[in-house]
Amino acid sequence: MLYLSTTQSKVVVLTLNENTKNCNPNFTWILSNRDTLVGLTISPDNFSTSSYFDSFTLSVGTAVSLTASVVMNINAGEYHYEVHEMLNKYDLNISNSLGIVENGLLMVIGTSTPFVAFTASESMTFTTFNNY
Repeated sequence: MLYLSTTQSKVVVLTLNENTKNCNPNFTWILSNRDTLVGLTISPDNFSTSSYFDSFTLSVGTAVSLTASVVMNINAGEYHYEVHEMLNKYDLNISNSLGIVENGLLMVIGTSTPFVAFTASESMTFTTFNNY
């Protein structure tokens, strides 16, 4: 499980190269919120100089950047992530994927924001909160 905070950048270290087909791979991530099922596709730079591990800098904020040093505008909560091997850098088209090299859970920890869970009519709106 990976952890991110809504208040600071985080260097995420993974061992992706052991599962790649290409000798110089690029990676695209798909994040899917487990509550809302809303997805986000990002392509962060791999800053590792080692052949044994890969490192990425991820941040949560309002200034959105989906490539290079990634800043994601996402809420606190649980996300399922998949990391895809790609031939081209910053390729956000998953149909070009060579395969999934890693998947798991990503927890974004910070202040919770309300979201509408169910709306039957204007008089029947239920608001729920996630407290992480």
